[in-house]
Amino acid sequence: MFNLVIATITLFLFIYEEPFFVLSTLLDKTLLVEFPEIDSTTLMALSPYFVTGFCDAESCFNVSVSKRIKSTVGYVVQARFVIELQLSDIDLLFKIQSFFKGIGTVTKDPVKNVCRFSVVSIKDINNLIIPHFTEYPLQSAKSVDFSIWAQIVKLLNDKKHLTLAGLQQIVSLKATLNFGLSENLKKEFPNLSVLERPNYSPDNTILNPDWISGFVEGDGSFFITIKKENNLVVAFLSITLNIREKLLLTKIQDFFSGKGKLYIASKNVVQWKVFKLTDLITISQHFVSHSLIGLKLKKFEIWREILPLIENKSYLDLQGLTQINSLNDRLKKIP
Repeated sequence: MFNLVIATITLFLFIYEEPFFVLSTLLDKTLLVEFPEIDSTTLMALSPYFVTGFCDAESCFNVSVSKRIKSTVGYVVQARFVIELQLSDIDLLFKIQSFFKGIGTVTKDPVKNVCRFSVVSIKDINNLIIPHFTEYPLQSAKSVDFSIWAQIVKLLNDKKHLTLAGLQQIVSLKATLNFGLSENLKKEFPNLSVLERPNYSPDNTILNPDWISGFVEGDGSFFITIKKENNLVVAFLSITLNIREKLLLTKIQDFFSGKGKLYIASKNVVQWKVFKLTDLITISQHFVSHSLIGLKLKKFEIWREILPLIENKSYLDLQGLTQINSLNDRLKKIP
């Protein structure tokens, strides 16, 4: 259920160096805003490790540095925590927003077919976002971005962005964050101190089961392929990451007792894939005990329904193959 509220809102949209954000100006508009009704059961619906795992896959820690003539140093700085998903998975964003006690906003972009959960309030970032990822640490290379982002937030807390020296320190840190600086910022801050981005190296701790489910919710894929020449049906599970996170995929493989194999798909891409049917059936039990949440759950349920049909070689007769094709068609229709 949602409450519909007519609200007059002052919108500040800044230049973001990362994708999906565009330049706009200060606007005053009356908008129809959708607010989810939040109760205590919804707040407790997600495991904190699931949230961290999902954020390892799908979140972004942004910092914008935008010109503002009236500001003390000619620029304004804003830290932002963002999760962007396809529009069809907006219910999952509302659940994450509820987990974080209703902070931030969930917005829709029908043109790009995406929805975003954004937190820009420095108070909310300090009270909820940073404490969460401190207690339930990120495991991917995103942990490096979070560490840099948290340093910038501390500088904002200390009002350092209101001095030229502090602003330059923030921009130097931003240069090591995500995609670095835009060409415009490089021209506007030509004499920055060059900082090296810390290397990513996962620790030796065993991954939490709920973290695994959260990460697969974001970056995992459940596939069924049917070879036309002989109607052979193959199921597999796959996670694809940047090559710098190969050690993380090794940890995921270790979590599942060494099942599957790592493949170097290209110079910058590494994949963990599981094809062996008995391994897939074993792994599927994990996601029964530690459930997926969003659209990935629907995909998993259909995919899991096909596994015993493959095991029983149902694809060898017309009725069984028709059933598998029907299930696979449903699987493909889920965004």
